[in-house]
Amino acid sequence: MDYVTPAGFRDVLSDEACTRELIARDVQACFAARGYLPIETPTLEVMDVMRAGGRMPGSPFKFFDASGDLLAMRPDVTLQVARMCATRLAGSRDRSASATCSACSARPRAVCRRRRAR
Repeated sequence: MDYVTPAGFRDVLSDEACTRELIARDVQACFAARGYLPIETPTLEVMDVMRAGGRMPGSPFKFFDASGDLLAMRPDVTLQVARMCATRLAGSRDRSASATCSACSARPRAVCRRRRAR
């Protein structure tokens, strides 16, 4: 038996995991300070949606769901955020909707600078 991780995956040990979590928290705090709220999108997307969005993943990870639809792992969240804005948040007065969909717009990006005490 070969005890290795699948291609494209690796173990993340404590030091790196802690550093990654701190960076993620800092980024989340920057977005929260500007009124953005968190959203979550599925890791898997229906292949037809990805084709319609012009995003054909090079991912070797493809699955079939219970309905027989071909699913693929998303390469990033761009398509999922656009799909969410178009189908679930259009015209919504929800703060998360306006903040999320404004991220899809062409407005200038705010730069987050955070001073760290050493």
